[in-house]
Amino acid sequence: MTRAVISALLGVALLGSTPVRGQDDAPRLLVVVVVDQMRADYLTVLDRHWRSGFRTLLTEGAVFERNEYPYLNTVTCAGHATVATGAFPRTHGIGGNTWWDRGRNALVDCSIDERPAGMHISYGRRVAAGNSAQLLRAQTLGDELRRQKPGAKVVSLSMKPDTAVMLAGHGGDVVLWFDQPMGAFVTSRAYAERRVPAVVDYLTHNPLSKDMEGAWTLREPPADYLFADATPGQRPQAGRDGLFPHAVAGPKGPDERSPGFWAESPRSDRYLARMALGMVDSLQLGRDAAPDLLAVGFSALDYLGHRFGPRSREVEEILINLDFTLGELIAGLDQRLGRGGYALALTADHGVGLAFEPAKGGTRVIVEDVEERLEEMLRSRWGAGTGNYVLVRAPYVFFAPGVEQRLRADAALWRTFISELENVDGIARVIPVSDLSPASDDAAVRAAALSYAEGRGGDLVLITEPNWLLSGRNVANAASHGTLHEYDRRVPLLLFGGRIRAGRLDARSSPADIAPTLASLVNVRLPGAEGRVLQEATTR
Repeated sequence: MTRAVISALLGVALLGSTPVRGQDDAPRLLVVVVVDQMRADYLTVLDRHWRSGFRTLLTEGAVFERNEYPYLNTVTCAGHATVATGAFPRTHGIGGNTWWDRGRNALVDCSIDERPAGMHISYGRRVAAGNSAQLLRAQTLGDELRRQKPGAKVVSLSMKPDTAVMLAGHGGDVVLWFDQPMGAFVTSRAYAERRVPAVVDYLTHNPLSKDMEGAWTLREPPADYLFADATPGQRPQAGRDGLFPHAVAGPKGPDERSPGFWAESPRSDRYLARMALGMVDSLQLGRDAAPDLLAVGFSALDYLGHRFGPRSREVEEILINLDFTLGELIAGLDQRLGRGGYALALTADHGVGLAFEPAKGGTRVIVEDVEERLEEMLRSRWGAGTGNYVLVRAPYVFFAPGVEQRLRADAALWRTFISELENVDGIARVIPVSDLSPASDDAAVRAAALSYAEGRGGDLVLITEPNWLLSGRNVANAASHGTLHEYDRRVPLLLFGGRIRAGRLDARSSPADIAPTLASLVNVRLPGAEGRVLQEATTR
């Protein structure tokens, strides 16, 4: 057994295994941490809880206080692609988690890869389908590191395929995510021809079954929490209720529900952080002349946020635990590489709106209702066609071939059609795609333009009122995201470690600035980036 593997299994750094530093003393490991669904205001609302990782980042790091996504469709896949490429959806092509493919007449998942080259390689039970970054139209920080710095290694870990894939890009040494139905970590042939020995060793010596025992209990005394345990609108996973403690294992130990329960608990975050340090050891990240990338996407907050909403004890508890998990990750990196040996960026892929409370009135625009309303209107004038005239898939209205031209040819009917949409409760504006411009003085038009990926969007853009969301009939989340409103767009941006200057900064920033900033620290070019280098936070 090699010394590197022994180090990974013990979870400690090897004595004498100090990082190789160049003459410019640049960090040799770039670390990107993305907390799925973390609103920017969580840092202040829950400030009294921070004792470890968040406290270190806030006091010893660069804190950008006006950080936000400048585009409309604030969802997971688009956000992670933006963080990784430094570009916006109009450029990197990932406009949503899914989009309607007119040619296939079907929804396409952002990371799906049905080719043999994308098939899954499982570290447990066999998993069907496949994932890769084949639909990503831009190069990521990891892609450019591997191209420009021979020997650079890329590791990307998450609970979600979209997250791990987008943070890595088109290649990587370890790109790993968790398949909940099968209860197994997986990768795909886009990243490896076979199981990676370092991952096999880690999973063997850190069995998931041991992590899926017992229940998730509160870390702090109940009186210390801001939010009540029982809050309106909760939608817990089947087999759980809305009160602590929450089951992880069944009454006789881990069962078929445990992978999902475990993923929606602080344990999955901590397991990923420990695995990340294991990969630092086994792959010797940050220890030679070529800079490496470690990306970690924490997903538990998003899973719980959708089910319980942002003002819930579950979300508060997830973040309290994540504070300690981040503290352990930072301490582990300090021990292995020294504070100057790595540079870390923390952000989120999007925020979240308040939980839907039916007693306070509807806050969802049901896309099927809108589609049927428009279809009825056109059929009453034109008669039934051979298929639907329109299709509504958030945030777009799609016209069947020839329908838009036919509508626009009758100015009165076009105005009536647009008015019919604007009169739907919760819809604030309707913007034709032909009017989109990223240089527009109109903030909504500009945001929609930055979200629009050519060939993957519709014909009209629907903008919702604050606290309204476009949603399917059968979606039963307590809360969600995907709008241009501040609660979805505003997310943290914290920089920390080698060549980072501590302080609170009022300059405008976006998560697209992370990749070019980290690239600049190690003299890597990102020619496709639209974000800027955050020079005010670096000591270069």
